Amino acid sequence: MDEGHVNSPLMASQSSSQRFHHSRQRATSVSNAFAINPIPLLSSSEDNDGASGNAAVSPSRTIGRLGGVSLVFGMIVGSGIFSSPGNILSLTGSPGASLVTWAVGGLLAWMGASCFAELGTALPVSGGPVAYLSYAYGPLTSFTFTFTSISIIKPSGAALIATIFGEYLSRFFWLLPSTADSVPSTDDIPSWLTRLIACAGVVIVSALNMASTPLSTTTQTLFMLIKILAIIFVVVLGIVAAVRGGSDNLAPSNAFTGTNVSASSTALALYSALWAFDGWDQSNYVAGEMINVQRSLPFVIHVSMPLTIIIFLLANMSYLIAMPVSQVAMSNTVALDLGNSVLGKVGSGVATILISISALGALNSGALTTSRLISSVAGSHTEAGFLPKFLSTFNSKTHTPVNALIFQTLLTCIYVVIGGGFQTLVNFYSIGIWYFYLLCALAVVVLRIKEPDLERPYKTWITVPMVFSSLTIFLLCMPVFAAPLEAAAAFGFIGLSVPIYFISNYVKYRELNIYQHIPSFIKNRMGKSNYSKIPVEMQDL
Repeated sequence: MDEGHVNSPLMASQSSSQRFHHSRQRATSVSNAFAINPIPLLSSSEDNDGASGNAAVSPSRTIGRLGGVSLVFGMIVGSGIFSSPGNILSLTGSPGASLVTWAVGGLLAWMGASCFAELGTALPVSGGPVAYLSYAYGPLTSFTFTFTSISIIKPSGAALIATIFGEYLSRFFWLLPSTADSVPSTDDIPSWLTRLIACAGVVIVSALNMASTPLSTTTQTLFMLIKILAIIFVVVLGIVAAVRGGSDNLAPSNAFTGTNVSASSTALALYSALWAFDGWDQSNYVAGEMINVQRSLPFVIHVSMPLTIIIFLLANMSYLIAMPVSQVAMSNTVALDLGNSVLGKVGSGVATILISISALGALNSGALTTSRLISSVAGSHTEAGFLPKFLSTFNSKTHTPVNALIFQTLLTCIYVVIGGGFQTLVNFYSIGIWYFYLLCALAVVVLRIKEPDLERPYKTWITVPMVFSSLTIFLLCMPVFAAPLEAAAAFGFIGLSVPIYFISNYVKYRELNIYQHIPSFIKNRMGKSNYSKIPVEMQDL
């Protein structure tokens, strides 16, 4: 990326598509003037020898309907279905209520995917929520998302996956020397061991990304395959247990016995389900490469989402058929317990291998994208920066963002160590991300009102973002009572981004003003610098 030329989200969208025939007038305040591009990944600049062109290269449309469904399904299926079921069951109190929670979580994710599909096709720029928030609300909101993503959403999400990796391996290692038929519970295993293994997983993945980007991307294909095998393994074990004559947990007379109707517990249970469905917001990223996107994108969303919901429900039914309710409710490694219940130590070993590798795959993809995000933000001179410049550098030999990867590794390990465990991390992560999901859904309504003539290749029903927003407000309010510490921490980080934004803008304003007043003969001797190309939007400052 060329540090000397960074386009705004609106400019990038104009250069990549002629859909925007008008732009909204922004206030000419200092704060708006400096947040030209809330995240450099939105840029479409090209840099060879200092010159950059405005022509954008359109992606080839090679993804058909079947390919789109498989891509979206692969993005969604992850570690959550192997860790959240027990937590959801303990919060809802009954097998029937837990299945309803999974169904509601899937429907909510489905509605969210529909909202993102409309935004993604109407605003054809890279960057996802950053672009949508910047276009709908302005640079402060998009900066808030960038800051929150780097400080809490990305690292806490990675810490969650690493914790699952640590819990599965530590429980299996604890099981191997034992002679008992049952798997040791989480309470039997020292927490330091789980955290140590979790941090080791983070370090391994970071080292892989430091060594070679092609290596990390190539291994991701293998990780994806193993992830699909893991979910198939769980469903097959459920079928085997049912054939053997499983439990009666799902019998009509037992399904809803002991249901907890607390609103706060319901919200926390939904958070765990929604974390398992996390990845639905990625569906719009394949739109630019889809054949006949106007018809294919709705097909992909409305096939992949219900398919995922059905498979997740089947996996949960497998757990409930093969094991007692109390065993499922107490487990964060429910797939390991399922394998042990049906096939003994061999089954638990297979489950551990599949899910541990699957978790490493999720960590790998997160490390790849998050490190680039950190590097881009640190290296942008138009960014209202909050990261030191050295985090933007790439290693000259491996061509990887080593400093950003080290920073990301340290931050993730901190969350692993002090995060408070699985449920605490789920609550913290979910509150942070769903605040911005709410803003994105409301952006659909805002743009329908403010820009009715904006071309929308895909248009969802207006009731979808309204219902989605209403349920999301409920999800954001309930943790204030049920998980006040996590809510305070998450909203505290979001609020902290506001003064950082204005302070950073003020510093950037002073730096640019100083540079503009340097005589040209001195500038020429300074050579190419971060401010050698000042965007047009800043010329009058």
